Amino acid sequence: MRSEGIKNSALSPLERGDLHFGNAYTYVQMKRYKKATSCFDNAFEEARQEEFPYDKQYEQILEIYLKAGRE
Repeated sequence: MRSEGIKNSALSPLERGDLHFGNAYTYVQMKRYKKATSCFDNAFEEARQEEFPYDKQYEQILEIYLKAGRE
């Protein structure tokens, strides 16, 4: 359902980014870290279009990138 929501042009970039984050965390639960980081990449790309404050959760996201073998 999130993937369908991402296609909805009525959503703001941050709303679409939140959906990408949701997908990413689903992949993390499945230990599919490369797929998760791809979703995080999409979320960050959406967020570039908006003000995006720092969040403590980013530290967790960085760990996931490392688990996926990405820096």
